[in-house]
Amino acid sequence: QAGGTPSRREAALAALGGCACWACSATPASALAALTAPTQTNYDPPRNTLKDSSFARGMASGMKSYEAAVAPTKSQLFLRLLRELPPRDAFVVELGIGSFPNAPFYSTTSVPLDVVGIDPNDAMKEYALRAAAPLVAAGSSVRFVHGVGEALPLADSSADAIVCTLTLCSVPSPERTLAEVRRVLKPGGRFLFLEHVLSETSPALAKAQRLLSPMQVEGK
Repeated sequence: QAGGTPSRREAALAALGGCACWACSATPASALAALTAPTQTNYDPPRNTLKDSSFARGMASGMKSYEAAVAPTKSQLFLRLLRELPPRDAFVVELGIGSFPNAPFYSTTSVPLDVVGIDPNDAMKEYALRAAAPLVAAGSSVRFVHGVGEALPLADSSADAIVCTLTLCSVPSPERTLAEVRRVLKPGGRFLFLEHVLSETSPALAKAQRLLSPMQVEGK
């Protein structure tokens, strides 16, 4: 958009700036990375619990083919990320954790992690906890926390890494979310993101994507 208003993508990249690019645990709460009180903002309005439950159920059961297709890419990204984390007490944020489809990719590390999953859809917790069980059994802490990307309930410079897969496409403000990512990451922290875009070759798929986004963002 030369000479005009910056596109959402351009604004999002500007917000990111120089970035390089659960409760089910035996670990005492005092040993876990501190959480701040979730901020109630216009990005987190009241949600429709029936639609949230339906959406969570669909995402947990209907994304298996897609996850299988993207698994090789995710595997490489996570291998690199996990190698770059501190050797102990690493704090990882799963932004838009959903049903936690990324859980298997943490199995390549033997170092216990403190993982906090942020999601506005509380119906996702059941599925995320189930997926997190092997990770917790291996010694990591995984917590599910209600929250939105535009107002993360986390302290400044507190996270060693933030993982965000297929989330930026459905947040109300990618720009604000990326500004929060930058705020929460420690200096030198890592930001792993994987995203898809609106289909340009299949009008039917593009229509389905437009229909699903409001359900995920607003839950109405």
